[in-house]
Amino acid sequence: MRTGLTFIACAAFATSVWGTSVRAQSDDLYERAAEEGELVYYAQGPRQVYEDLVAQFEAAYPKVTVRIVPGRYDVIERINEQLEAGGDLDADIVTAQTMQDLVEWQEAGQLLSFQPDGIETVPEHLKRDGFFPLSIYLIGSAYNAEKLAEGEAPKTVEELLKPEFGGQLISTYPHHDDMTLYLYDRIREKYRWKFFTKFMELEPTFVRSHVLVADALKQGTSTASFDQITTFNSSEFVVPSDIPLVAFPYGIAAFAGANHPNAAKLFLSFALTKEQQERYVSRNIWSARQEVGPPEGYEPLESYDVADGFIDFISDGEKVRELRARFEEIIGPIEGEYISTAPSSQKK
Repeated sequence: MRTGLTFIACAAFATSVWGTSVRAQSDDLYERAAEEGELVYYAQGPRQVYEDLVAQFEAAYPKVTVRIVPGRYDVIERINEQLEAGGDLDADIVTAQTMQDLVEWQEAGQLLSFQPDGIETVPEHLKRDGFFPLSIYLIGSAYNAEKLAEGEAPKTVEELLKPEFGGQLISTYPHHDDMTLYLYDRIREKYRWKFFTKFMELEPTFVRSHVLVADALKQGTSTASFDQITTFNSSEFVVPSDIPLVAFPYGIAAFAGANHPNAAKLFLSFALTKEQQERYVSRNIWSARQEVGPPEGYEPLESYDVADGFIDFISDGEKVRELRARFEEIIGPIEGEYISTAPSSQKK
């Protein structure tokens, strides 16, 4: 019989050999990436999502300079224009919350088929051959503790329909933000459309970013929300008991026609390392790797009632169009400014 000590020794040896192999592969890939010298990173969303990862990558691989092209949905539009033109593709890699675009590119054969080290630790339903989640985000409820005592905190989404929350609620637009649309559809499944009739009677505030939701709660200009992303949260977070926590992957992929394919592969591998995934966890973001623990104060994902079918949901174009149209009819047109997506460093 193998003793525990022997097993541990063998496991340690295997880990050592595996680690040496991975480093050797990374060193070889870095040599080829260094010859390319650059990586063009199209990044969808606010800079808080990606700037730390880029800084860490450039520190680890100083011979590869990352040029960031930030934006919102216009990032996707620019990539599609490049793909349709059929010439040189400026984008090497992309991160996006619009997973439907990654699905379309993957099905069209436009993504680089590459399996980075550690890809086997990512849940199967969150990845495809060509893309995987850079990280996983959760949406739940939150409230300002200075304006609402703990005993008054809403334990369900339905409790936020109380009259005393009139003029005190905030959310992003569901017909503008894909994750919020998924959340609102989960609420619709539970409470039907009548929920939103009552919700609108409370005159909620709508903004164009979850960062703005977090800011309003922190500053006290709003009291509560059922549409708060954990990573931006600096208020009291609540796991609602009546609807599932919405989980959505923030996808990353490289393009088959990338001008810097080795730099792209190196970045994908770096992003999925356990060390970098643990850095996400320190910012209240769940790791794409199953063996990495949850953020402090939270339980593992399997401990919650989680809605994690975002990729299939957002890829159903007809249903998504119908939902957006219905919510625009209920809420009204999208107004206000989106937060700046310009990176803070002049270098980028």
